[in-house]
Amino acid sequence: MGLKPKTIAKRLLNKYCYECPDDINLEELMYAEKLDLKFEPLAGCQGKIIFNKREGIITIDSGITNRHRVKFIAGHEMGHFFLERKLCKPVVSNEVKADSNGAIIEHLDKFVSTGNL
Repeated sequence: MGLKPKTIAKRLLNKYCYECPDDINLEELMYAEKLDLKFEPLAGCQGKIIFNKREGIITIDSGITNRHRVKFIAGHEMGHFFLERKLCKPVVSNEVKADSNGAIIEHLDKFVSTGNL
């Protein structure tokens, strides 16, 4: 059984000497955890992540201009990395589906049995 999100969050806070979640700089955390961030047009989703056990690439729809929304999506995708990277089958893609108003309506996780970034 994997670690619970709260346990992982506490470990990250301790690992990077953050006193509280508000202190977290997502860009610095992504760099330290070998997560690249890129922006490109995405059809029908707001963000996705491709990763293996060591590194990953988070892609956010380039049409999203609200920095708080970008931060939320990046944090959401990072959650997949921290919670799922130790699975024996790496996650190839996670798409956050959205309706025309930008509300998240579905998560689609695809798994494969082999392959690395």
